This record gives sequence, structure tokens and C-alpha cells, in this order.
Amino acid sequence: MNGRNDIVTEEGKFSGNAFTFRRNRALHHGTVLLDVDREKLGRYLQVSKEKMEAKGIKSVQSRIVNLREYNNDITVDDLKISIVEAFEKEFGACEIINEFDDPLSLKEFVNQEEIDAIYDIYSSWDYRYGQAPRFDIEWVHRFSWGGIEIHLCLKNGIITQSRIFSDALDEPFITSIQDCFNNVRFKKQDMIKAISAKKSDSPMAHDIIEYIQSKEF
Repeated sequence: MNGRNDIVTEEGKFSGNAFTFRRNRALHHGTVLLDVDREKLGRYLQVSKEKMEAKGIKSVQSRIVNLREYNNDITVDDLKISIVEAFEKEFGACEIINEFDDPLSLKEFVNQEEIDAIYDIYSSWDYRYGQAPRFDIEWVHRFSWGGIEIHLCLKNGIITQSRIFSDALDEPFITSIQDCFNNVRFKKQDMIKAISAKKSDSPMAHDIIEYIQSKEF
């Protein structure tokens, strides 16, 4: 195991894990790569060309390996048994309290109101963006009337500066919306309201609004 809680071989990483302690509970989650399609994994984890460059922590990329590369006959069930045996060898055997075969039995252990409250906090704009470090976003798209690049500088979820570039023939339109996102929250409704206030009757503005609505943030 390395310093990032990855389980590794000499060739690379096959398991990543994370741990935390909350209110007298130990929580752990992790992954084990048994026979992963590397091509698909690389595609799913690839950073979009419409990139977001954080000015804080950079992700660490690790070379990965599949356990099938060491034992071609290994199965998921084999792996489960081996993990249990290794745990018992290290910590001793323990009783399985509840396997939650019946979803209704979860009610004995879960406070739904508490879960809903936690969900509301972590899904809120204030949590996801309001406390975020400074970072930049670049959106690139081509419409029927021309291409556009939208560059946004954000701090604490607020767009502190925006720049819009385009090869559209209607240069006055692009100029008119250059600063429309300045001091606006990085939120769809707020950004749409800002550009509508500038050019609500413009077909080009309508296209940009639809594009913003299609973005996932």
C-alpha cells in the first residue's frame, strides 16, 4: 500500500481506497480492478477539452493493472472470499450483523430525515461552488452563425471576470455581451438572466442560452 491508500504491485495500482471516521463510525470505500477495459476507463476519466483548470489541488494519475494479469482464472467470488479471509487473518473473525438482504431492514439503521438534510447540504449551490477556490473554466462551441469561446474566472462561485471570443460576423453582438457574466453567480439561472438582460430578443443570445442550459453544472 502506498501513501495515497492505493494497493499496488510493482507494475501499478489495482485498488484505491478512502477512509473517514464520523460520529463513532468508521467508513471505508474502495475499488478493486479485476478485469477492467482500459480503453473505456481512459475514455470515461479523460478530462474534457472544455477544461476546468483548478488553481489548487492537481489530480494524481497512477498507472493501473488488472488482477487478471496475474491470475487469469480469478473471479469476483474468488476475490470476495480472499478479502474476507485476509481480513480475518489480520483482525480475527467477526459476526456479520446484517447483510441488508431486505431493503426494509435499513430503516433500523438509517434516519431518513437526517440523510435528506445531508443531501440538501451537499447538493446545494453554496456547498458545491460557494466555497470553491479560484478556478477557470473554458467553454468552446460552434453554432450555425460561428464559433464561440467563453472564458470564466471564478472565486467562491462568483464569476469575477469573463471574456467571450467569436468569429461571428456580428461583432457588435459579441462586444455587447463581453462583460455580462461579471459578478454573476456560477449558476445556470443567474447566467441566463444576465445574458437575457443584455440581448433578450437576439437569436444568437437564444442559442447561447440553450447552450448554457445544456451544460451540466
